[in-house]
Amino acid sequence: MTEKEKELLSYHNWRQAITVTNNLKTPGRIKETLWSHIGMPNDLQGKKFLDIGSNDGMFCFIAESKGATVFGSDLYKESLSSMREGWPLGGIHLLKDFKKSNITLHHNGIYKLDEIGEKMDVVLVSNVINWLDDIENGIAQLCKITSGELIISDGFLYKNDIANREAQQVVRFFYNLKYIESLLNKNGFKLKSVTPLNSYRNFIRSYSQTIHIVSDGEIKVYTYPDNDSPYKTIEGIKTSVNSENGNFYFIPEQGWIRKSDVTATSNKLSAPYRLSKKLGLEGIFTQIKENSKVKKEGIKTYKLIAIPA
Repeated sequence: MTEKEKELLSYHNWRQAITVTNNLKTPGRIKETLWSHIGMPNDLQGKKFLDIGSNDGMFCFIAESKGATVFGSDLYKESLSSMREGWPLGGIHLLKDFKKSNITLHHNGIYKLDEIGEKMDVVLVSNVINWLDDIENGIAQLCKITSGELIISDGFLYKNDIANREAQQVVRFFYNLKYIESLLNKNGFKLKSVTPLNSYRNFIRSYSQTIHIVSDGEIKVYTYPDNDSPYKTIEGIKTSVNSENGNFYFIPEQGWIRKSDVTATSNKLSAPYRLSKKLGLEGIFTQIKENSKVKKEGIKTYKLIAIPA
């Protein structure tokens, strides 16, 4: 392991699993397969691309690898006392340096996109709008900066007969499509396409990769995944993990633990799901489960593409 790789893996606030080299990814829980799940383009050559809520930069680095000139916007902070205040710059700075990336970072979030001073060919807003306090201002800013396609991927209220929104306890609001469409129209945009996404399929893949670990006695937490790494000792652990490196599991915000020091169990997948996957019918099975989930929760995931009217 090189010194730069040790530095990357010594950072413990990763949220996204980003390809660094052929043999190394950052140990986040959000996977790069989300790009294809949303249905993002494979060729962005010559395009200006902006990711809203870019976090560690996963979508930014993918877009750059596909030929785009890339901008990432978030409430970036040098230091935080709480993740509710924004997102730390540590991870994306490490990756930009490692990859010698030319990504431009905008630190002040969706309500101040006009600070960027450029129009974008492709703007991606994934799992962001339901967290906004001021959706009208957010949509207005998105429309002002977009000259090509504005792509919104999120969960929406299933019923769309009248424009509507519902307050939530965790996120701010859920909106239906008519509500968002009315805001787009107000700002000179129209919907080009509306594509339902199978969120259950994305969920089950993440669920299958989750490992539950436990240890009752003292356990070493290493700075990076190597037996020669510095470490601290804590008293017992019981948590779930989504990332590993060689003989180590990654514990977000804490560090790395040896697999041999814990008892690990995986989530048990249902027999119908295992059978459907074996028969090549995973898509049909997960769509049935998705439809059931939508009817129960009243929320459906869509990818919207909006363009200037």
